[in-house]
Amino acid sequence: MNPNSQGEIFLSGNQSDTFVHGADSSIGGALSAKVTIDVSKANSVSKISVPGNPNAILIKTDVPLPTKVNSVKVRKPDGNGGFNYEDL
Repeated sequence: MNPNSQGEIFLSGNQSDTFVHGADSSIGGALSAKVTIDVSKANSVSKISVPGNPNAILIKTDVPLPTKVNSVKVRKPDGNGGFNYEDL
């Protein structure tokens, strides 16, 4: 996983928090991935709270970190005011 221009990677410790950041209009839903990241070369890893993600994890790193995608979910509206969740 590549850090942003400030050397940061933001994650969440709670998958439901990851769906608040908007949907991909091309698929009509929001995506969320469960990943395993090797943080052995990270400068720091800390739990923080940010707007929209009270369970955020902040990784500070100068280099991309090896990442394995374990699963991906998509959340789509069910037409009744709720959502359906599907594994991709």
